[in-house]
Amino acid sequence: MKQQAIVVNYFGLYGQNSEINRFLLTAVSIKSKLQFTCEKTTKNHIGESLLEPLLSSLKRLSYLNHIWNANYKTLNDGQIKACEKQELIAERDHLIATIDSIKQQCRLVGFVTISLIFGLLYIGWSYKKRSEKQKTSLLNRGDAKSKSTVISVPGKTVDLRESTYEIRADIISTILLQLEKFEREQGFLDPLLTLSSLAIKLETNTAYLSHIVNKHQGKKFATYINELRIDFIYERMLKEQNLLKFSIEGLAQECGFKTAQNFSDAFYQFKGERPSVFIRKLQQKRSS
Repeated sequence: MKQQAIVVNYFGLYGQNSEINRFLLTAVSIKSKLQFTCEKTTKNHIGESLLEPLLSSLKRLSYLNHIWNANYKTLNDGQIKACEKQELIAERDHLIATIDSIKQQCRLVGFVTISLIFGLLYIGWSYKKRSEKQKTSLLNRGDAKSKSTVISVPGKTVDLRESTYEIRADIISTILLQLEKFEREQGFLDPLLTLSSLAIKLETNTAYLSHIVNKHQGKKFATYINELRIDFIYERMLKEQNLLKFSIEGLAQECGFKTAQNFSDAFYQFKGERPSVFIRKLQQKRSS
């Protein structure tokens, strides 16, 4: 309280900032000592002129401290902490709102992505169904009321009324004639022959060709080709003695089979015995 009285005596006020108050008290002490010293000398007015600016500045500083304390003395530590807490809560709420917005955008992007995927799948499925429908329509297209129900092919007569597959009579006739030519020219000896390659050669489609072979040859396409090959090599083995010296693999190549095993199986299927057994029988017959 004594220190406060000294400061108030010189500066007319006393602040709440302890550091500033200690500084002011020190300044008062220095002034007192300087005054005492100056009174002992003849240059007292010089000491006073040096000290007064310092004391004036200190007085202004003390006044500013007083103004600060007067305006903000009601803010205690608890209130300051409360303000800081409110700022943190506001920042937290803003951050949460930002995260929620990002989550909502991600969900929207995910929904759009899934919708696009399902949309593309549906378009692909629709296109496939439409293609199948068009193919079925093409295969079924024909003249069901055609006046000609019987066509003639060299060596056979075909009754179209027995066919449940509606292909125009002229198309069936053309394909059967082309198959006759195919057999005469021994096109079946090509080891790379397939249903697709033959359909292209005959200028038709695989569905027409497969159906006509099944219906009018009474067998599947692969069986039809294999039987032609076996009949071909069988007849040659009966007539050409030098073929009996061929290996099974060599005989397979002569009639269009890719492997000896496929040839041997097909030979057994159509002739009831393996080619090796058939060759041995022929050799025994000719040597006797």
